[in-house]
Amino acid sequence: MTVGAFGLGIAELIIVLILGGGVLTALVVAGVVLFAATRSRTPGQAGHLGEPFGQPTRLRLLSPSDKPVAESARWEGDELHVRSDDWSIKSLFDVPLNNIDQCMIGYRFRIKTENLQSAVYPELWCRIPEKGQFFSRGLNQKVRGTNEWKEVEIPFYLLAGQQADLVHLNLVFQGPGQVRLKDIELLATPTK
Repeated sequence: MTVGAFGLGIAELIIVLILGGGVLTALVVAGVVLFAATRSRTPGQAGHLGEPFGQPTRLRLLSPSDKPVAESARWEGDELHVRSDDWSIKSLFDVPLNNIDQCMIGYRFRIKTENLQSAVYPELWCRIPEKGQFFSRGLNQKVRGTNEWKEVEIPFYLLAGQQADLVHLNLVFQGPGQVRLKDIELLATPTK
């Protein structure tokens, strides 16, 4: 016996409703789970970053005695001049750490630009032994055009037990250009 305009029997109609309803239900449940996961996190859950508290401690202030990794970066007085001929990531410094954890690492500097057509932004890679390397990018800290000594800072969060031993400081150019940096520093702020 067939039912409906498509000639489906009752058993086929029930299977279509179950499968169709199952897919819809799965999509709704997945959406609710994703929404809840992005809205509330409690300490101890994976991905909880902790809140910084207290004053930051300076781990390192980079100076002309620190040789940049990239050949296109050079010190002129207390300013680091960094140049790029195209889109590129300029490796500035590798900074060893003394196995710090449960803190927010801050990569901060002041930047001066003149008629910079393409944006630049900071990038930090953090090495945690036996776990690998992880990064933070300052995509919301992009600088372009003409700027007088603008401060830029990006955070990187370490959880308790994630003991970092090295950070790699970069500057990402989204096209050709030249910038000047000074007061390049690495900070650590304890987290709850």
